[in-house]
Formats: sequence, C-alpha cells, structure tokens
Amino acid sequence: NNPIQVFPNPATSYIGITEVKGVEKVLIFNLVGRKMKQFENIAKDRQYFIGDLPKGMYLVQLLDQQNKVITTRRVSKR
Repeated sequence: NNPIQVFPNPATSYIGITEVKGVEKVLIFNLVGRKMKQFENIAKDRQYFIGDLPKGMYLVQLLDQQNKVITTRRVSKR
C-alpha cells in the first residue's frame, strides 16, 4: 500500500505528486492503455503539465529506477 498521491484531482493543467523519493518516471495513460505523456527528472514541488490532454480519466503510473511500478493512481482531467 503506497501513500503517494497525485494532486489535484480532478486536475486541469498540472499535476504534482506528494512524494518523489525513489520515483524516476511519471507516465500518463488513457483508459485504453495508450501512453499519452512521460515525465522524467522528477523533483519535489515540480508540476507536470497535462493541459494539452483531452478531458477524461487517466492512469498516472510512477516508476522506479528499474522501471518497476511503484503505484498507479487514477486522475480525472477537466
């Protein structure tokens, strides 16, 4: 059970994550599994731009250095 949260939810232009320790990549998928965005150089208090994505539900996946999934969070984009 991982305490990392993705915020705000619902999001409009940007998302952030509450904990960056061990996180190497942030991937955003639509609900049919297509990768829409990828962010690297993860840092505390950094915002990740999602304003160019269509409205809807997305899965935000956080990966570690070995590309293992740390957690997946569902985010609504408005």
